[in-house]
Order: sequence, then C-alpha cells, then structure tokens
Amino acid sequence: MLLSPVCWLAMAILNIVSGQPVVQSGLFPVSGNQAVASVPGIMLLSEGQVVDISSPGLPTLIGNFSMKNCAATILIHGHLAFYGSDREATLHVADLTDPANPVPAGSVQIKGASIIFSMDIAGNALYLTAGNQKVYTIDISNPAIPEIRDSVETGWVFDLAVRDSFAYVSGYDHGLQIYDLREPWTMKQVASAGFDYYSVELADTLAFLGSDSAGGIDVVSIADPFNPRLVSTIPGIREGPVWDLKFRDGYLYSATRDKGLLIYDTSTGKIAAQFQGANYGECYSVCLQDSLILLSTARKGVAILKFTPEIVSAKYLTEACPDGWLYPNPAADHIYLRKSGSFILSGMDGVIVRQQVNVQEGERVNLAGLPPGVYLARIFADGQVFTVKVIKVLR
Repeated sequence: MLLSPVCWLAMAILNIVSGQPVVQSGLFPVSGNQAVASVPGIMLLSEGQVVDISSPGLPTLIGNFSMKNCAATILIHGHLAFYGSDREATLHVADLTDPANPVPAGSVQIKGASIIFSMDIAGNALYLTAGNQKVYTIDISNPAIPEIRDSVETGWVFDLAVRDSFAYVSGYDHGLQIYDLREPWTMKQVASAGFDYYSVELADTLAFLGSDSAGGIDVVSIADPFNPRLVSTIPGIREGPVWDLKFRDGYLYSATRDKGLLIYDTSTGKIAAQFQGANYGECYSVCLQDSLILLSTARKGVAILKFTPEIVSAKYLTEACPDGWLYPNPAADHIYLRKSGSFILSGMDGVIVRQQVNVQEGERVNLAGLPPGVYLARIFADGQVFTVKVIKVLR
C-alpha cells in the first residue's frame, strides 16, 4: 500500500534508523566510477574494468575493455555488453563470451551529442538517451554494425526503461515521457507526466521517478500508458538528485548525491535502511545482483553491500497470514487479497515467480502459467509481512 505524501514525509523524517542491516562485504577501489553493470560473479565498470565478485569480500580485476573515454552507462544483454561513453557519445559493443578477455564487437557514434545517459533493449532494438536532448533507436540485430534507425527530440532527458512495447523516459523539461514502440523503428510519444525527473524504475504497473533537484520520488501508475496517473510522492529529505533507482522485492534502492544509498520499503512508506560510508562522496548508480548491492561512489569506488529486509525492524516481523486474507486456496488461475498491500509469491526454493506492489483489496493476482505445486506468498500490509502457503492446481 502506497501512503499519502503527508505520511511519507512524517515517516521519512522519523525512520532513518541507525545500525540498520546494510552490511559492506567488500570494496573495489576506483575513483570517479559512474556506471556499474553485472551478471552473476562479474561486474563491469566505467573504464572498462571487468571485476570478479564471486568472493564479494575480495573483488578482483580480471580483464579490461579498452575505450577512448569512460562509460556513463553500461548494459549487459546476453553475451554482449553495451557501453555508452561520455565526452564523445559513442555506443561501444563488447563480446563477453570470455569475460576476462572482452572483445570489441562494434560501435556507432551519436553525432552532435556529448554523452549517452541511459540505455535499454527490446528485441533487436536498443534505445538510448543522449546529451543532445534526443532519444535514439539503434538496430543491434548485427552487433558489429549498430545502425541508428530513428531519433526524437525530447528536451533534456536522462534515464530510460522499456516495458511491453512502451519506453518510459525521465527528463527535466517534460518529466516522464511515454513512447509507443509498437511500430518498428518508430517512436511515437503518447503521454507525459510531471517534471524535473532524473531517474526512472519500473515495477509492475508503477513507475518510480527520482527528482533531478529536490530529491523526492514520484510514484506514477502506468497501468494505462496513454494515461499516466500520479499515485503518491516520497518527499525528499535534502539528499539532492536521485541519480539512480532500482526495485526488488518491495524495496526501492535510491542512489543519491548527499545521503548515500537510501532503501525505501514501498509497502509501509518507511526508509528501511541507509548506507553512507565516510568520505564516499556521491552515489552515481546502484546495481542489484543476486543478494548483492553494487553501489558506485565518487571517491572510494564500488561498495559491495548486502541488505536483509526481514530483520530491518522489530516491528516488521513475519507472521502467519490471518484466515481469509487470500482466496481461493487452492487456486487454479488467480487469487484475490482481502487486504491492500504488496504481494510476493515464491517457489519453495525461494525463487520469486510473481510480485505486485500496491495491490488493492479484492484485486486479482494472476497465477496463470505457473506449474501446479506449493508456493509461499508474502503479503506486505499494515507495517508487517504475513505469509501463507498457496496451492496451485490444474483447472
């Protein structure tokens, strides 16, 4: 359940609790690193470094991808890595088949731009935001020869995310801009909302938008991409721009200029935890890989962190789900909740198979496509986590 702006403000001020369980497992020292991307056991950094993080306490440089300038953004897709450079705004493609020996696979320069801010991929199309106030569509069907297929003028834009044939672009001038991608190689703007955004993160039917100046986060419903609607606001607490946002398991990870890493519990409205190492400087980007949080900082390098949500607070305990909160059970195709909140469904092996935030009372949760078996549901409501086993059966 997303709370009102007033509740968010009160909780944001009162609930930054010292000693929260954000544990630093390791640090890879490098100055001024802007971007970090990862696959299991490996992280990639702005100057082309390839770092083995299979032992988080001892990150080890194992390779390097050579570029003329540093990357402001990095995206891994299959065995390929895409580096968007600053200064010359070139998209570099690297083959990571052997991570210790990344091989140049192709490149294309974005003429007239000084930097590439962000990228995302859908099918054979790569979408990127550039410093010449444009969004580009790049054909990467042949990674050796990336081809610019379309561009649109957008005003100052920074971050970008693609979901279900729509691109969600955050910017200063026009806020959230939504583009229809259903016509191949053509971007058509269909809606906009708000203003003064730097970062964007998608979770189910919501877009989280980090402010470029005030430090707050707007929560916008994108259930209908043609009609985005502001749901709530997480006010800033003077942490300056929200440089990057990531969402996982009901928690929002916010990399900020002045307050380090802030972790918000989206079901209770509380700041669940914070990491701000001494003299680490600005936090440029955050990457979530398995149980690790990779936080790129301006002065010290990439901090390798772990966060255990279940022990954030003595008031945030897992309890048995009251009878009747979830029905029907057993279920074939869907279930309903009798209590508003956030919902996570996992296999008995712990792998998350469904998750939904801001589920309203009586709203359907789809189980179609899941194999029959026993699952564990967690319902985040009233400041607590309730658990119940769900039995999925054939129709």
